[in-house]
Amino acid sequence: MKIGAFAKQFDVSIDTVRYYIDLGLLVPVKQKTQYEMNQTCLEDMAFITELKKLHFSLQEIHKILSYKRITHFREERDIHYFVNLLTEKKAKLAQEQNQIAHTIQRIDELIEETSKSQVQEAMKGMPLSFMSYLYCPCCRVPLKMTDASIQQSSVYEGKLTCPCGYQAELFEGILITENVTTSPYHSCIYDEEIIAEWSPNFISLTEKSCLSMYKELSKHDLKNKLIVETNVDIFVSLTKYMPLLGEEPNYVFCGHSLEMMKRLKKRVEYSCPNATVLYMVNSDLHMPLRTQSIDYFIDSFSFNQFSLLNKRLPCEILAPYLHGESKIMGTYMFFSPASKSLRKIKEMYPDPHPKAYALGYLEENMDGLDAKRFQKEHVGQTDNPGSYFIYHEEHELAHLYAYQYAFKEAKLTQEQDS
Repeated sequence: MKIGAFAKQFDVSIDTVRYYIDLGLLVPVKQKTQYEMNQTCLEDMAFITELKKLHFSLQEIHKILSYKRITHFREERDIHYFVNLLTEKKAKLAQEQNQIAHTIQRIDELIEETSKSQVQEAMKGMPLSFMSYLYCPCCRVPLKMTDASIQQSSVYEGKLTCPCGYQAELFEGILITENVTTSPYHSCIYDEEIIAEWSPNFISLTEKSCLSMYKELSKHDLKNKLIVETNVDIFVSLTKYMPLLGEEPNYVFCGHSLEMMKRLKKRVEYSCPNATVLYMVNSDLHMPLRTQSIDYFIDSFSFNQFSLLNKRLPCEILAPYLHGESKIMGTYMFFSPASKSLRKIKEMYPDPHPKAYALGYLEENMDGLDAKRFQKEHVGQTDNPGSYFIYHEEHELAHLYAYQYAFKEAKLTQEQDS
């Protein structure tokens, strides 16, 4: 019998048969360059198939088959040897069965625990303490609150207005500004299908960068400091580390989507229920915050996304919110200068920054702020960031930097005054 017919009879691939031959499990006659599967091969393969169904490993099967080839299982001691092996396998399978039963029970417990945690509703409003931060982004004067629903130092509903006509409202403890446009990107990073569009390798690189950010933050006294992260529809760095950073900082999260902010609020209130947080639906960096109020700005691909749609630099807009001791830290993705991915960005987006996703974009962005300390760490690269990054050319390397900026007070103050 030829090897193809033999494989078909036992419903396995030809490669499997050849593998068994290489291991010595099958010993056919070889005529010139072809194997002839004889009667012994048929009997051995039937025996191998049966033992595999009994959960014997190929190594165990080879040992049994070797014993059978020598003894033919003709004497009582030979049969007894085989019976002992079957008995041992039965005992081992029974033990594994018990372990599997315990594992299934634990999975059921985790399903129940996780289901209970998921049905908890986010109930906290905006902390009243944030009223001192809320200023008109046009006039730079405090916003006035009216029609407020307040419970236990939290505002759940209310209207915020400025004499110039600027308006915002609080809805279920989330601040919704008038600066809301439809996101050009996917609306929620927490959606399962969106996560699947980021490759595991790329997510591992972002994890390294986020850890670098956390290590830097943990070195500082964060009491009453304002930490702001925007563009959270795309990626969120802070939430994982909030329980470790403690309850002393004040946090602001900004994103395009009310649905995203609701989901983010729910997650944070579950993992860090006593944190002081403002959730804001706001579509760009013109935020209703007081000038010189941001101590730490977290860039989780915010500047990358900004560069796709704006020729202006993000720090031109951020400058009024920063002060002499502010820090910007985050993650930046870039391609090499001659890459096709950079060319695709210019083709796909109507008016990107000329240095969008180029390494020089970061330096140019910070030049106007006059960084006194710029640290960057190349955390790695991948040729497959995932299908989410539609501008990525297949097999080209996407690089990630973790970076930190601090500023010189004199030039920053001059920027703000101008």
